[in-house]
Amino acid sequence: MKPRWEGFRSPIAAAIERYLAHKRALGCRFRTEEKALCLLDRFLVERGVKAIDEIGPELIEAFLASRPRTRPRSYNHLLCTVRRLYDWLVAQGDLPSSPVRTRPRRETSHRIPFLFNAEQARRLLTAAALLPDATTHPCGATLTGPCLPCCTVSACGSARSRVCAAPTWILTASY
Repeated sequence: MKPRWEGFRSPIAAAIERYLAHKRALGCRFRTEEKALCLLDRFLVERGVKAIDEIGPELIEAFLASRPRTRPRSYNHLLCTVRRLYDWLVAQGDLPSSPVRTRPRRETSHRIPFLFNAEQARRLLTAAALLPDATTHPCGATLTGPCLPCCTVSACGSARSRVCAAPTWILTASY
């Protein structure tokens, strides 16, 4: 069972609370970031850190290593949340410099777009031309011709099922 949250308790507890209050005053909800800063706070308490001066680059790197993240986006969010806190503390004059030296991971988990060459595009358009013409779509949209742009926009998933998500100009275009 998780221990009940009793507030920030590390040497930077007051600074974290001021930082969160500052961000929320600017209109940011900062819920996810608050949870990440709770992890940092708990880590510092568990390590027995007594003063803000004891927090150095090695300790920040140990914190990041203690929170394994499989995806670069998650790791970078945790890193950048901690980095923004320390950058804010430096700007407020609470610290002479930020102890965060770690660099973000490269994000390669995004989908890589597929570009059709001329032959593939020609085959795609030929296959799309063989689809039956429909005057109305199940979603109620009116088609005025074969829906070729939908096939190319949706990477030839299912031309008719992709029409609903297509922009209006695709649905009403004449060919």
